[in-house]
Amino acid sequence: QQQQQQQQQQPPLAIVAAEQAFADPVMREAIKQQAVVLGGHAADAARYCGRQGLNAFQQYIQQGPQGVSVLCFVGGLGTTILGAMGVCNFFGSVIDPFHYILNVYVFVFGLATSVIEADTDRVGTLMAPFDRLAEPLTRAQAWLHEECRLLTRLRGRGFFYLYQGTLLVTQCVFCMIFFCGLYNVLMGTVCILMSCGITPDIEGMANAAGLGAGGPPYSLVVDSMEVGNSPSAATSLVGQFSKAEAAFKRHKEQLPGKACRELWALRQQATKGDCNEPKPEGVFNGSAKEQWRLWNGLKGVPEEDAKVMFVERLQREGVHL
Repeated sequence: QQQQQQQQQQPPLAIVAAEQAFADPVMREAIKQQAVVLGGHAADAARYCGRQGLNAFQQYIQQGPQGVSVLCFVGGLGTTILGAMGVCNFFGSVIDPFHYILNVYVFVFGLATSVIEADTDRVGTLMAPFDRLAEPLTRAQAWLHEECRLLTRLRGRGFFYLYQGTLLVTQCVFCMIFFCGLYNVLMGTVCILMSCGITPDIEGMANAAGLGAGGPPYSLVVDSMEVGNSPSAATSLVGQFSKAEAAFKRHKEQLPGKACRELWALRQQATKGDCNEPKPEGVFNGSAKEQWRLWNGLKGVPEEDAKVMFVERLQREGVHL
């Protein structure tokens, strides 16, 4: 029994071996050098990931307003999630009503940002049931653009995001809300600079910091040209439309997917009139669902106007008739 007690009191062999290793000066120095090497590898990996992230950020900025819209959508989504987490804390409304109301504002602002910057065409190609969000998002965007005209301009959205960011960074220091606020401040600054014709050089900033190595989506609702009632005007329009159809078939493979879907919908409206077909079903045919949604959205547009819109849309892509 005494032997068993002595064995229980003895430390494990691993601890004994570690103590002996640390007692040896040579071993301590080897462990220290190994730790320095591993720390250097970790720092290199962090710098590499930082470069990759900044390069991706710069690529979106170089795409112009459409690329910045993607970055702003990410910030809006993060703001919405953080605001929703605060709103779901119902006890906070009793303990700290001021911050609870602030979280409600943050949630609403983040949701508005996500709706404004959402790409409804891309949403329409998602798998079911997420593809159904495209139509309500389009209606919400139209409502915001009508009621909040400031948000229809890049500079106006920039000041809106700058306001959101400054509101968030004042709530805490080095927390998720703080970093989300910094991101919104950054995106607001980028939008304001780009509205003034200045494209921020994020890659240059990264190099200076030692991290470097060595408009809104196009809408189908466009202003159509006036089409005369004379036979010559109608004949001219038919001829232009026929040439545009032939050019579309020739260059269809070179056109972007979004442009192809919009042109398809306009051609259907111009040749068949209002959409009278059921919405496609299935999970993996998002493109067909988006085409149907675009065609259905043209309901009520006269065939002559649709032909003019088709010709204009094709010319907007740089296709010569």
